[in-house]
Amino acid sequence: RVAVHGLMSFLLNHNIQAIIIVLIGGLLFNIADGFAKYFMNAGFPPVALVTIPNVISFCFFYMLLAVKRRQWMPIHTPKWKLHITRGVLITGVAWMVMTSVHNIPLADFYGLIFMGPIYAAILAGLFLKEEITPIQWLILITGFIGILIIVGPSFSQFNIGYLTASIQSVLF
Repeated sequence: RVAVHGLMSFLLNHNIQAIIIVLIGGLLFNIADGFAKYFMNAGFPPVALVTIPNVISFCFFYMLLAVKRRQWMPIHTPKWKLHITRGVLITGVAWMVMTSVHNIPLADFYGLIFMGPIYAAILAGLFLKEEITPIQWLILITGFIGILIIVGPSFSQFNIGYLTASIQSVLF
């Protein structure tokens, strides 16, 4: 009885709950990723593989939220245009990732998407007026060079996969 009580208090800790949720999320992401790669190799179009799971997830979580809040319209926001834009961009990025992984070697894909932090630093400087110190630039560039050395991309032939990997790394 004491052991069960100890286990329950351990599981009720918010930090432990967060860790468990992250682990479950990672597991579900990997399962979904495996299914997407399997179905993509079977010939399903990337747009369907991105759209269908997201629509199902949206419907499931919308209904869950509606039941929890006991409302038919549980989501209210004055900035609905921004939310729709964000959803379209996220769906586009997911489509680009699938298209890239299907068309280029994984080493090339990771070499391109690890440009993301550099793009984020540049965009933060341009749009948010954040100052990027020389040390921060050195760290970003060193990290990117390290990734290129580890991954060893070849960039052997240019195709749609290289373009979508480059664009999604900026949008992400």
